[in-house]
Amino acid sequence: MIMILALPVLLDELKLGSSAEQILHGQGWFILILLPLMMLLALWRVEEPRPVAGHGDHDATLADYFRLIRRPTVIRILIADLLTGLAPGIAGTLFFFFFIRIKQFTFVESSGLLLIYFLAAVFGAAIWTRLAKRFGKAKSLIASCVTYAIVQFAVVTLPAGNFWLAAPFLVAAGIPYSAGALLLRSMMADYGDEERLYSGQDRIGLLFAILTGTVKIGTALAATSLIALGALGFNGHDASASSPISMQALQALYAFAPGILGLMAAAVMIGYPLTEQKHAEILRKLGDRDAAQPLPQPEDVAAVQPDVLPRSPD
Repeated sequence: MIMILALPVLLDELKLGSSAEQILHGQGWFILILLPLMMLLALWRVEEPRPVAGHGDHDATLADYFRLIRRPTVIRILIADLLTGLAPGIAGTLFFFFFIRIKQFTFVESSGLLLIYFLAAVFGAAIWTRLAKRFGKAKSLIASCVTYAIVQFAVVTLPAGNFWLAAPFLVAAGIPYSAGALLLRSMMADYGDEERLYSGQDRIGLLFAILTGTVKIGTALAATSLIALGALGFNGHDASASSPISMQALQALYAFAPGILGLMAAAVMIGYPLTEQKHAEILRKLGDRDAAQPLPQPEDVAAVQPDVLPRSPD
């Protein structure tokens, strides 16, 4: 993603093309060439150890999906994940329209601002990891959502065409972006430990599959912002053909809709039940139970690589 976003700036600097059409063609060829190569590299080099017989070899059914979805903790995580994905999804869908038509930036300048946004998100991951270890994951997620909302509300105050004044706003908006994807998946993994403690089955694969579904739903819902603008007379090809009310709606949807969704995600996390203290107790109980269980027999672990053999309790 970072390399794709850097292409417009790079092509412009090398005088290889600065129009939106030329840049989009360059990005398209970049993806078409590298995607199959990277897939082959991943399939060739990323190995997976063979599972140990008797450890997590339970078949999953559709009923297991619905049972997990009904868990109160899972419901909170899914709702928060949907909201934290939908908010930047709407902002991302409308990003170029907002900065080109409302804030009078060029396509290359807008691409540069988007690159700054995602670079800030990469550095933000380290920030939220540190905060989560110190204050807890739920509290850190709440802080990130509130921060994101404040920045989104303030973006309408940006003066038109001032790249270096806009850049700090994009940094401030990008830093919270990675918090949802990072912390909510960690929180779902924590719940996987709780599920294994009480059901005796490892359902982390199902839980992450469900979580992946909310990402796709959020992406699809974000696209409806364009449908709403179109209904108000917005023209994606010709700015002069867009109605005045659609341009006002563009500002409102870009700035306020994501901010409100961010505050809603923060509200969902208030009173989150699976605290770090409770998770530590779950891990202790799992450790005691796993230590009391007999290790797999030698014939069960034949052909398993030494680095994945179960260790003794001590």
